[in-house]
Amino acid sequence: MCEKRLNMVVRRWIKAFSLLVFLLLTVQAGLFAQTSSGRSSLFGAEEMAQQKPSEVLGLGELDIPLRVPEEAVFALDEPIDPEVYVLGPGDVIGVNLRSGSGWFFQSMISPDGTLLVPRLPLIRLGGLTLAAAKDTARVLWGGGEGSQVDITLVQLRPMRVSVGGAVNLPGEYIVTGADRATTLMQLAGGLIVKEASLRRAWLTRQDGSTRHVDLLRYLRSGSKDANPRMVSGDHLIVETKEQHGPTIQVGGGVRVAGTYEYVQGDHLADLIEVAGGTSSFAVTDSVELVRFDQDGPAETTFYNLSEIREAGQRGPELFPGDLVNVPEVMSRPRSASITLRGEVKRPGVYPIIAGETRLSDLVARAGGLTDYAYLPAGRIFREMSTSDFRVTEAARIDTLVGADRDAMDVEFLKYYWRTQSRDYFPVEMERIFGDNGSVNSDADVALFDSLIVDIPRKPEMVLVSGQVEKPGYYPFIEGGDYGDYISVAGGYAKGAHKSRARLVGYESPLWQHPSGGTPVEAGSMIFVPAKPVGTDWELFRDVVGIILQFATLYVLVVRTL
Repeated sequence: MCEKRLNMVVRRWIKAFSLLVFLLLTVQAGLFAQTSSGRSSLFGAEEMAQQKPSEVLGLGELDIPLRVPEEAVFALDEPIDPEVYVLGPGDVIGVNLRSGSGWFFQSMISPDGTLLVPRLPLIRLGGLTLAAAKDTARVLWGGGEGSQVDITLVQLRPMRVSVGGAVNLPGEYIVTGADRATTLMQLAGGLIVKEASLRRAWLTRQDGSTRHVDLLRYLRSGSKDANPRMVSGDHLIVETKEQHGPTIQVGGGVRVAGTYEYVQGDHLADLIEVAGGTSSFAVTDSVELVRFDQDGPAETTFYNLSEIREAGQRGPELFPGDLVNVPEVMSRPRSASITLRGEVKRPGVYPIIAGETRLSDLVARAGGLTDYAYLPAGRIFREMSTSDFRVTEAARIDTLVGADRDAMDVEFLKYYWRTQSRDYFPVEMERIFGDNGSVNSDADVALFDSLIVDIPRKPEMVLVSGQVEKPGYYPFIEGGDYGDYISVAGGYAKGAHKSRARLVGYESPLWQHPSGGTPVEAGSMIFVPAKPVGTDWELFRDVVGIILQFATLYVLVVRTL
């Protein structure tokens, strides 16, 4: 009997536990569905969330971090303007009654545009601006200006908008009144790279009006007017960039000079903002606007940009082909610096006055020379720019082979590589700096921007390389010559091309043709190349060919006589 009753109790507990688990799973599934619906767009937020912001937006240097709005969450870049924001179904309104005991109540505007608040008459707020709604509430609920009733916007409603054109995921999306056109671009997967226009996008409102969206102007100037907030029912169209469409130009004292897409209705101040604003050295009281016709410049007008800005205006309207030039102050300070390296006490980069600072001044600022400085090999040079014509010419010649490369090409390459892609400036440092710390002002030289001053350590070795028996570094021999170093290196090796040997001095990058008695300075390099490899048949063929040529010439001379 007891066993039967125990089994019944156990069955009841199992049924109760199963029912509890079922209820918990149902509630969890419902919460998950609500969270997913709050984050999704018509194309699915989960898929977009798995992508990196740069992959989704696709704006290159103009990327903005991706944000998918969540339910009841919004971020404002500035307060909502009560004179502009239009209330609608879904907005949550807070009502504060200051008379009597006072109370505060929140209510959502219903789908028919009305707001229901306990103990107060029904009021229609949908379609009114927030400022007009406050006035209406004071009149209806509190008797006018002295009303003891205040209303405020507590939460923005979700709005359905759409986007099309040159975006990756066109369609409909859910936003709030705090979101701007750029948010909708992001939700749509970003702009199509190299196709979308950064200046030509348009918001079409339900009443038929349009708002221009200028993404480039907004990102470079922060102008909110170029990136308007969205209203329920807005449709955003991002145009495709025209390959040969109308353009306008701006140059001079702006941050990003160049040629930009023209948008009908552009004004002078708009173009300046598209170019990132004026630079620190811009002269804004005489901005030049040049208008062209088929024969060239037809009309030039000057405008005071500072006065235009102070008056809150946009300046003259621009037309396709217009050129705007913002002059700059010519007396602005010009920075110049020089790199000092090698045997000085404080090597580094030093500011100079170009054409005025002398080499002795620079060395003095660096704490002077060290005891190991070797002045005869001191150099002042400038690295060749990659855009220098000699760099491009050397690269061109280097690609030539065989008969396509003539003797002049070879000589140019020798010069280029021997100078190590540098432009050397003539200087004799051993004449400038005396042994007792004195300076010879007559030999001193002026310095210029971007130069490199290199004062090497006194060398103690000589490099003998190539076709010698024991190539390597050898101690410097005071008074030694070319023959001495060939001897200490074990003499010439088999196959050495003695007549093609070269001596490269430490004090000069030039290659010399040495002889046995040619003096060798410390730090020099001796290079002995190998003879070209050939076969006995090739030698026999060349000798026979030369003999036949002389024989033919002899026969011709004899016949002529």
